[in-house]
Amino acid sequence: MDKKKWFGLVLFITATQLIAAEQAEEQTEEQTAKKSLWNSEAELGLVKTTGNTETETFLLRAKVINTREKWRHIVRGEALRNAEGDDVVTAERYFLSGKSEYTFRRRSYVYGLITYDDDRFSGFDYIATGILGYGRIVMDRENLKLNLEVGAGGRQSEPEIGETNNESVGRAAGDFEWKISKSATFIQELSTDVGEDKSISRSLTALTTKINSYLSSRIAYQVRHTSEVPPGIEKTDTELTFTLVAKY
Repeated sequence: MDKKKWFGLVLFITATQLIAAEQAEEQTEEQTAKKSLWNSEAELGLVKTTGNTETETFLLRAKVINTREKWRHIVRGEALRNAEGDDVVTAERYFLSGKSEYTFRRRSYVYGLITYDDDRFSGFDYIATGILGYGRIVMDRENLKLNLEVGAGGRQSEPEIGETNNESVGRAAGDFEWKISKSATFIQELSTDVGEDKSISRSLTALTTKINSYLSSRIAYQVRHTSEVPPGIEKTDTELTFTLVAKY
């Protein structure tokens, strides 16, 4: 075989391999994107509460995230209930939130957030909030992430005694994540909703340690503070939780 034919054959084989490798890489990326489209986790464990309820019971949390191009949707749910002798309920709380984010620049996004909080021992039958706002990814490193958000909307709260209250609210929030190691992650979430009649602030501090690819352990401390509450109700509630987290 002469040099020209040999050189042409080498070019043909090389080009074929490059095209095949590129197609395989595209398929791998596409498969990875499809796999990462849905993410969910379920959390179950022991919680110790102080404030309006002082008890030890079990806590159930769940979170589902759907990511599609520039959109991200997050749904969270939480349930806590404790009943002792003669079905005397000493703690009962249900929380649900839904959030949609649309990224319009590399580090900027707009969002809509709806939350519903039903705490039997808070002095309110329920507190529902709707927010529209702007978020900014301030830090996005391999081991450090920081998001800051501002927004405005409305809140409706129904006290156990009295009339339903509707008010405008302004919101400020921040999420910080620090991957300490391959198996340990520290999370700090802060938010405050400032209304015309009352302000509600939340703080969540958590340390998650990976056990394997699907299971982790988590210790978390959560504080909720309401500036104005019905008579006889504590303004601050705390939760210390020890849970197992399963990811799918």
